[in-house]
Amino acid sequence: VGNQWQKLIVEDSVLAVSVVSYEENQRYTSPPGVFRERDRTRPDEEIYNNEQSLSLIYTALPEGESREAVKYLFRPLDVFSYTEMKLFVHGELDKSEGKLSYNNPITGQYSSEAFFRFGTDTANYYEYRQPVDSGWNSISINFSEITAIKQAAVAKDTTGRIIIPVPGLTGHFYVVKGNPTLTSIKFLSVGVFNIDDPTFNSGPLSGEVWINELRVVGADDTPGMAFTFNTSLKFA
Repeated sequence: VGNQWQKLIVEDSVLAVSVVSYEENQRYTSPPGVFRERDRTRPDEEIYNNEQSLSLIYTALPEGESREAVKYLFRPLDVFSYTEMKLFVHGELDKSEGKLSYNNPITGQYSSEAFFRFGTDTANYYEYRQPVDSGWNSISINFSEITAIKQAAVAKDTTGRIIIPVPGLTGHFYVVKGNPTLTSIKFLSVGVFNIDDPTFNSGPLSGEVWINELRVVGADDTPGMAFTFNTSLKFA
């Protein structure tokens, strides 16, 4: 009910953070498998609660730059007992030149990437990025795959990040910076990066991206074993 996401750069005209909902926006559609909950306080009537998404509105995002919304957690989040984190990202249906969803239908080149970060601080975080595409698209972050990157002998880029392609998904990447941990997540952020590709000049990009259904899945409920014993010794 309350928007706890804020712009990382407060005085910035490129990004506006808002919400878009089923009841207030006729163009809004819920992600696949997401339904409005029925109001249980009035069982004699068929009334459903509103359903909404976080909305990131971009105006002339320059090439090679990104803007993001961030949520700081009052209490660190521990997701070590889960196997995966998921969320939905919605790109505009308008894929014309100058829009966030713009791409080259012949070469497959895309103009922007959506990214999701979580970690301890700006020097220690995990990240997932994928092309901004029209309609609802799912982001699935496999914890076993992304945490294994920290031990991989892979060269870092100029910003100190390790970037690894996601197996089987073209244009999807895992990113690790510093030494993040799943047991102490202090911030979440989501945003869009305008790719600076000299072979595909898209220019400044504008448009809107929706974010919804951020969740962790696959709780580890594997049965375990525990032992206890005691002993005493006497010395003569």
